[in-house]
Amino acid sequence: MMRIERGICGGNKGMTLLEVMIAMGVLSLVTAGLAAAMMQAQRMAYQAIYQNAAFNAAQGFLEQIRSMSYSDLETVYANPDSETLPTMSMSSLSASSVYDDPLAFQASTSTGDLVRDSTGYDEKQVAIDIREGEDEFGSPIDVEITMTVRFTLDLVDLSEGPSGQLPLEAFEVSLAYVYEVPSISGSYWRTGKLVAVLGNHEI
Repeated sequence: MMRIERGICGGNKGMTLLEVMIAMGVLSLVTAGLAAAMMQAQRMAYQAIYQNAAFNAAQGFLEQIRSMSYSDLETVYANPDSETLPTMSMSSLSASSVYDDPLAFQASTSTGDLVRDSTGYDEKQVAIDIREGEDEFGSPIDVEITMTVRFTLDLVDLSEGPSGQLPLEAFEVSLAYVYEVPSISGSYWRTGKLVAVLGNHEI
């Protein structure tokens, strides 16, 4: 009697359809996770860029206010509707790198009463980057990329303190700012605030 032996070819088994589907599902999950991580990293990078630009702009305005004379602050404080602080900004693309950019004044008193305009803030465009672009004739030009920052400046006259306390010849300067950060799902707003006390060094 002839005996037939059947051999098994080890290691040559093919993948079943179920195994292929499982592998594709795992790959999809990993890809989705990587994409989400990259989007989150990009969002954090954008947020850091815009946060630094807004903070630097606010810090620049506050430093300019700190260098002003006390009498200048008194004049602006006494006329909040007609006076602005003579601050300046910088632009790499303007004819002059430094240009007048006055900051609107929002006065407050020690009682918390505010004197504001119709908007309550001073909206400015702050430069964050310079990129290559084209003019209307197709010639290459540098384009300044800006972000929207809304500043609200409050001054508190510390000489109007409560009775019985020693008045101070000083102003408390509060510069709040709100800035817009773009994202894939739509822009959103973030806030910040800087505070300083400026005394009368002229006496």
